Amino acid sequence: MTDSAAIALAIVLAVLASFAYAFGIAWQHRSVDASNDGSETVGLKKFLALLTNPQWLLGLAGIGVSAVGHLIAVSLAPVTVVQPIGILAVVWAVLISRRVYGTPIPRRTWLFVALTVGGLTAFTVLSSMHANTATVIDPSRILPVAGTMYVLAGILCLVGWRGPHWIRCMAWAAAAACLYGQATGLIKVGLTSLQRGEGITSPWIWGTVLALIVPYALGAWIVQQAYATGAAEIAVGTMTTIDPICAVIFGMLALGEGEGVGPLTLLGMAAFGLIAAVGVALLSRYHPDTLARQEKRALAAETV
Repeated sequence: MTDSAAIALAIVLAVLASFAYAFGIAWQHRSVDASNDGSETVGLKKFLALLTNPQWLLGLAGIGVSAVGHLIAVSLAPVTVVQPIGILAVVWAVLISRRVYGTPIPRRTWLFVALTVGGLTAFTVLSSMHANTATVIDPSRILPVAGTMYVLAGILCLVGWRGPHWIRCMAWAAAAACLYGQATGLIKVGLTSLQRGEGITSPWIWGTVLALIVPYALGAWIVQQAYATGAAEIAVGTMTTIDPICAVIFGMLALGEGEGVGPLTLLGMAAFGLIAAVGVALLSRYHPDTLARQEKRALAAETV
């Protein structure tokens, strides 16, 4: 298969995976929302109860299908091409949530979604046009970048725990996205090692598997906190924006996919990435679910 054909197939798989991901998130969010006891956190007991919830498990299956499609796509094309396509999950999430909850979607919500999708689409075009398809595996580059993303995820968790109410869902989801973004890069490392003929006993193979357990296990718990503090569209929008940006940064800095990218291209990617992030922030700030939660807290404060 030629490089162009492989990239085209990867894009199709990534689009399908984005729908499966939005479907899974919507059903998991509905399960967490239904079991909400007024708390904006999901403790261990509640999390274990979700593991036996049919709706939550259906959502998990959707996310699993998405992961498989995404995994195949990443094996066919650079991370910088595949990962940003996940932003389409925002559109699917809005449509699915409207179907599930039956609530009308305000015009400005679509405006914020368009801002996010437009920004990340331009980001994707720039990254795909200049991506280096040759993956460099160098621990001296990989480990510092992965470690930095863990630190950033920790800071975002603190914001999700103690920050302003309107930003908590976005902060929790962004923390999970940091972990998932660097995990995608690690998957690329393992797949590249296999494609280069390294055996299953290669340290890059089993090391990658071990390194993926923590971000996915921790990320799964963090995402539940996002569900408990905001709407599914906010969680999906944040993760599908921050995740690809982190993955692209990981690919460029840790895997050599950014070699040869000029300063103007980097500046353009930064600008479009910022536009996408602003779109998510506006979606989080002015989403009907956020405004409803603010009104509920205000009424509760008046009755005290």
